[in-house]
Amino acid sequence: MLYLLLGLGSIPAFMRAPPGRVVDASGRTWNAHALYETMMTVNLFGAVLLALLALTRLAGGVSPDPDVATDRSHSNLPASSQPQLKPWSADSL
Repeated sequence: MLYLLLGLGSIPAFMRAPPGRVVDASGRTWNAHALYETMMTVNLFGAVLLALLALTRLAGGVSPDPDVATDRSHSNLPASSQPQLKPWSADSL
């Protein structure tokens, strides 16, 4: 939720971007509105996208822990009907 709020928070900042120019330490002049636009674009495609992916994963009930997802010790199925995984080896290629 924090990434989502931080990412969406750049939209009002872009809307209130001050007009004018900004000069950096090397003396190069930048358009202030373009800097805010770049910040908003990076936040929308970065932080907001990652937040939505995380929320989708949480809503789907997928555990981020791979051990939890593959643990079949509490299954109601008999052991003979559970899939048996073979260990990987280079010879199997």
